Amino acid sequence: MPIRLLDGRISEFGAWTGPASTHCRILLETLADNLTPTISSLHAGSVDELERQFDDVAADVERRWAAKQTLDRIGSHGTIDALALNAIRQQVELAPFMATLRGRCRAWLPDETALIWQDGHISSGGDPLNPKFDWTGNRFTIWNATLPEASKIAAIGRPASSVFPHPPFSPEIVVEDVTDGVDDQDHSCLNLLLAMPSFHFTVEDGSVDLRPV
Repeated sequence: MPIRLLDGRISEFGAWTGPASTHCRILLETLADNLTPTISSLHAGSVDELERQFDDVAADVERRWAAKQTLDRIGSHGTIDALALNAIRQQVELAPFMATLRGRCRAWLPDETALIWQDGHISSGGDPLNPKFDWTGNRFTIWNATLPEASKIAAIGRPASSVFPHPPFSPEIVVEDVTDGVDDQDHSCLNLLLAMPSFHFTVEDGSVDLRPV
């Protein structure tokens, strides 16, 4: 998908009172994270800065366009990871909810779990106000927790539910790595890196192909 220029303007202000101030603004038709057309507005104080912003947008569109072409060839609209899929199935009816995701890049479940598109893939994130745990994608943090070194080593390759009883954890979601950390108040926390399968889905009927990608 080529980027389409919709509008572009370069203005200068303050030339009568001092050095002129440049303002650049362009509107582009690009490709959003959910792989549908969207409008991107770029604003910059110089042409050089505008070029840098455009290069960033162009790189995003190139990556998303490649993902879209791959998905189109197999009749899929995107992929979703197991953790996000489990969270949806436990709270709402799957097919009607999946059918709503084409028109938005973010959605929230009743428990404030966030569902986030990125380059045609949907992952999930936890409620940041939850005092017990938080997660983004495949990185899961347990607040105020530690494990002995031997237990951390033993957890690798095992189901994440053996470390923490989070309802959306299913047996195919396993621990890839465990590290200690600290939060903003220097309290200990445990960081899990998760490995999990992803699945293709289509939005017309909200169906999910449960064969792992």
